[in-house]
Amino acid sequence: MPPPRREFPAAEASEIFVDREDPKRVFEKAALSIPAEGCLLRCWYGVGGQGKSALARELFRMTAAAADPSHGHLRRAMLDLHGRSKTDPDLLLVWIRNAFAREGMGFPAFDLAFAIMWEATRGEEALPNLISPWLRRSSDFVQDGGPEMLKLTGELVAEIGMSIPGLNFLLKRGVRWGIEAAKRGWLEQTRPQLHRLHRGGAPLEPHEYSALMPWMLAQDMNRHLAAHPDERFVLFVDEYESVFDGAGTGARWRENRFDTHLRGFIAETDGLLAVFFSREKLVWEEDADWRDALAGHQHLLGGLSDTDADNWLRQVPVEDEALRIAMIAGARETPDPAAPVYPLMLDLQVAHWRNLKGRAEPRDFHVGATGFEARRRELVRRLLRDYSAPLQSVMEHLSLVRRFDRETFLHVVEERRLALSLDDFDRLAALSIVSRDEAGWLALHTAIADAIAETLDQDKRKAVEDMLLRHFLTRANPPRVADVSASTLACYSEAVRLRKRQGIEGYPGWVALASVMIRESARSSFVVDLLRDALDFGTSENHRDVMDTTVLRSFRQTTRSMGT
Repeated sequence: MPPPRREFPAAEASEIFVDREDPKRVFEKAALSIPAEGCLLRCWYGVGGQGKSALARELFRMTAAAADPSHGHLRRAMLDLHGRSKTDPDLLLVWIRNAFAREGMGFPAFDLAFAIMWEATRGEEALPNLISPWLRRSSDFVQDGGPEMLKLTGELVAEIGMSIPGLNFLLKRGVRWGIEAAKRGWLEQTRPQLHRLHRGGAPLEPHEYSALMPWMLAQDMNRHLAAHPDERFVLFVDEYESVFDGAGTGARWRENRFDTHLRGFIAETDGLLAVFFSREKLVWEEDADWRDALAGHQHLLGGLSDTDADNWLRQVPVEDEALRIAMIAGARETPDPAAPVYPLMLDLQVAHWRNLKGRAEPRDFHVGATGFEARRRELVRRLLRDYSAPLQSVMEHLSLVRRFDRETFLHVVEERRLALSLDDFDRLAALSIVSRDEAGWLALHTAIADAIAETLDQDKRKAVEDMLLRHFLTRANPPRVADVSASTLACYSEAVRLRKRQGIEGYPGWVALASVMIRESARSSFVVDLLRDALDFGTSENHRDVMDTTVLRSFRQTTRSMGT
């Protein structure tokens, strides 16, 4: 009799890093060559499942001073975009700022400029969390148990002789702002970059602040470098291809503000090495301003050698040599014995091996397909068979979204009348092929989700997407404007992605109508880029005749209300 099915494999993923000497040598050479002025770019790209994220983690680990004292001069930051929404470019800068703040760096100019921008453009929203902030917004910052704070008042500003209109703007909003007493000395210096916050003695227009933020963040980085000339910066960016998901028509690097903010920050920061990990080459090479910087520095990350793959499996550990040989053969790009082995496919083999609970035989890992995509699908189908039919159905549904939560899980279960419970959601969340982001949203591993989605026939896929679209659209429009939350925005983003797959017909007007509650809330700034993208999408060369004027009116109303 076959062994009983195991509902869920071990929770931990096979995240073993197999030594890749060539990428490490390329990185080491770059890390030792970071100029005092300007920046360097490096990119590793390739299809999902080749270990790009594992390489990113390993390079980040090995550059820690504790791991290698020779890297003690590097201030490094990891920007992991897995599962993160890429619709708010200002939050991108907060993520970068916080990552470097963990390295002990301070960002006084950026923090002040960001606070002024936030109050000017979305003052009703909660200020994003800033690690070790120079300014703090709180209803009662003196009594919250934090460090001694000085209330930012007109008298304090006058006393220290600052004449920054933006700072006076903060005082007029009626919001309590404070600065740590120990940091007051910084306010006594009028930093040159802060003069960019006003023009001719008057504050900038609200819509002008966001474009200034990348430059402002870079100035704090450059000021730190001037004070510590022997130090250098390294920024690791993982899964950058997701930035361009659903991008509008034309050159994607021209139309994506998230990407524009990152390029602006990198271009203005001295002493920086930016290292990207992506499924595709950086599209920046289409831009003449970046072409030379990327020439010869975009590297295809290939698969593993047999020796590396065998070492990987030994560390799992898979002790049976015959099993290791069979698992490696099934994890190759093609049946050719000389073809490279992909880490993701090894991961799938290991997950299947665990499910067999020690009863595995070499034939259990044979793959008959010949092409890479087909071989990956075969491994995914085999892994899905290790789970019950209801769980397989849920995973098929969730493979079509970038993120999901308990409510989405329950919706699928109820709609399809599946024999699953909340306990099954917790077990699903613990799977090695599922990740959780900072906000608590879950996601199937991208390459695995893509492979699962490919197993669905066209009619079933459309039915599932329609059902999920209705689910996220309902959650994106709560009964009251006051109920609009970060979860609402996430649901709207998923709804937009699902709707866009249905094609251009009616899409621009749909985007505008679907965002009514968000536009009427304090979070209206969230939809501006999505409306702009819909506008670009609907007025492209091939689709001018189907443009819905509703989106034009909504875009104008939203941008007018924000002063843009």
